[in-house]
Amino acid sequence: MFLIKHPDPKLNIPWYLTQISFLLLPINPLGGMLVICTATIIIFRLKYRVIISQHINWGFAILGGSLTMTSLFAFDRVSAISGLINFLPYFIIFAGLSQLLYSVSTLEQLARIIYFGSVPITVLGFGQIWWGLQGEIQNILMPGWYLRAMGNPYGRMSSLFYHANFLASFLTIIWVLGLGLIILELRKSNTDKKFFYLSLLLVINSLTFIALILTHSRNGWMTTLVTCLAFAIYLGWRWILLTVAIVSGAIIIAAFGNPPVRDWFRLIVPMFIWARINDQFYPNRDVETLRITLWKFSWHLALKSPWKGWGLGSFKHLYQPQSQIVIGHSHNLTLMLLSEVGIPWTVFFYFLVGWILAKGIILLTKINLDNSEEKLIIFTYLTAFFASILFHVFDVTIFDERVNLISWSILSAIHGLTNNKKRKYFT
Repeated sequence: MFLIKHPDPKLNIPWYLTQISFLLLPINPLGGMLVICTATIIIFRLKYRVIISQHINWGFAILGGSLTMTSLFAFDRVSAISGLINFLPYFIIFAGLSQLLYSVSTLEQLARIIYFGSVPITVLGFGQIWWGLQGEIQNILMPGWYLRAMGNPYGRMSSLFYHANFLASFLTIIWVLGLGLIILELRKSNTDKKFFYLSLLLVINSLTFIALILTHSRNGWMTTLVTCLAFAIYLGWRWILLTVAIVSGAIIIAAFGNPPVRDWFRLIVPMFIWARINDQFYPNRDVETLRITLWKFSWHLALKSPWKGWGLGSFKHLYQPQSQIVIGHSHNLTLMLLSEVGIPWTVFFYFLVGWILAKGIILLTKINLDNSEEKLIIFTYLTAFFASILFHVFDVTIFDERVNLISWSILSAIHGLTNNKKRKYFT
C-alpha cells in the first residue's frame, strides 16, 4: 500500500489523513486543506498538552495575535483581515504536524507523497504548453480549477496555478525533494524493485526539471542551480560543481557578455534562456513594474510606519494611486512583511523560523557518517526550505495554499525531528 503506518499507532489516523491530504493538494487545494485541517484537529486532541508546552508554539501564537490586532487598525481593514488566512491557519498546522513528523521514516514518506502528488501538475503543464490543453471546473468540491491554454502569462507553463511563478516555486521544492529521494535510493542495496523505483524517480525529476525551464521563471532557474550546488557540496561531487559553474558561466556570458564572445555563446545557449535572463523578451517595461521600484516603495512604507505597518494586503492599495498600475505585493517577502506588519513583528517572525532552522543545522552536524540516510533526509528538508526562502527574495508565493502548506510542513518536520526528546536516530 502506498500509504504507510505511523511509528506511534495512536497517530495512525491523522497520519493517514496527512498523506491523503498531500496527494490531493496539488489538484484539489481545498480538499487537501480540509483533510489536513481535520488531521490537525485530531492531533491537537491527542497531543494538546505537549503542543502548548512548547515555546515555539507560544511564539507563533503571540505572532498570530499581533497580526490580528494590527489588522484591526490597518490602512485597509478588509484586505488585512483577509490576509490573515495566509498565516494563522499555517501556524496552527505547524504546531500539529510537528507532533506527527518527528521520525526519519515519516519525513521520508512525506517527501515521497509530496513528490508523487506533483506528477498530475507536471503532466497538465506539458499538455497546456505543447497541446494547448485547457479546461475549467467550478463547483464546491474543486473551486477555481482552471487550466489556461499556453499558460499564464502566455507561453509560460503555469499548469493549475494562477501564475507561472507560483508553479516555479512549487516545482523548486519538488525538485529538491526528488534529488534527496534519488540519492537515498542510490545508497540502498541493489534489487529489481530498487531499479524500477529509482528509474521512476529519475523520470519524474527529469520532467520536473523540464517543467521548471518551461515556466520561464528566472527565480526558479536560479534557485534550481543553487540547490544543485548545495547537493554537490554536501555529497562532494566536484564534477557537478564544475558542470553547474560551466553552465552558469555560459548563460551569463550569453546574456550579458560583449560581442563577439557573447555571440559565440548564443549559438550554444537557447535564446529563450539568455533573452529571458537579460529581459530582452520583455523590453521597454514600465519603471513602475520593475522589482527595484517595488522594493524602494515597500521600504519607504516600512520607514513611514515602522512599528505596526500598514496592514496585510495594503501594498496594492497604496501603490496603485501612485503608479496607476495594480500590483499585489512587493515581490520580496521580507519587505512585504516590514511594510505590512511592521519591523518588530517581522524580526520576531524571522527569529522563530531562524531558531528552528538553526536547530536543524546543528542536528545535521551532530549526526555521524554511520547514519548517512538520516543525515541526507535532514539535509534535503533544510535545502528544500532554504530554496523556498531564496525564491521569496524575488517573489512572494505564500498566496498559493499549495506552496504555503508544503513550506510550513517542511518547517514543522524539521522542528518535529529536532525537538523530539526521545530521538536516537529513528528508522
